[in-house]
Amino acid sequence: MNTYLNDILEDLCNFALSHGIGITLNHEFSPAMKSLADTRNRKILINTGQPDQQQIPFQVAHEISHVMTNDKSTHLLAFNSIHSDPQIETRANRGAVDMLLPYYTDERQIEQLNVNEFMTCFDIPAHLEKIVAEEFQKYRDQRL
Repeated sequence: MNTYLNDILEDLCNFALSHGIGITLNHEFSPAMKSLADTRNRKILINTGQPDQQQIPFQVAHEISHVMTNDKSTHLLAFNSIHSDPQIETRANRGAVDMLLPYYTDERQIEQLNVNEFMTCFDIPAHLEKIVAEEFQKYRDQRL
């Protein structure tokens, strides 16, 4: 992971801790293990040993969003799991995009903002393009 993404990851971890969310980063799990949120106990577990290092800040923001919105589930919420409630996951994805947007927009003018570039920067899955575009539009509307 590059310095830019490491700095964002550190900021997100500090945000989580300052909001009473416990966070564990561990690189010794199986690369296939998904990041998890335990909303009941306000804890998240991030697998830093996964092959897609560029996506880790998005996963952290996604899991933080689950806890911040008090998502309810009978099991741990796994990033990108087929067993998760689509409405809960959509809300967490929107929250993650909202958390990451300020990092992306910090040194850019509104006319320079690009959905595809943002998605590439954080390796956001392609099926979330509509959500990202909607959050970008909200961001632009608030700034104009």
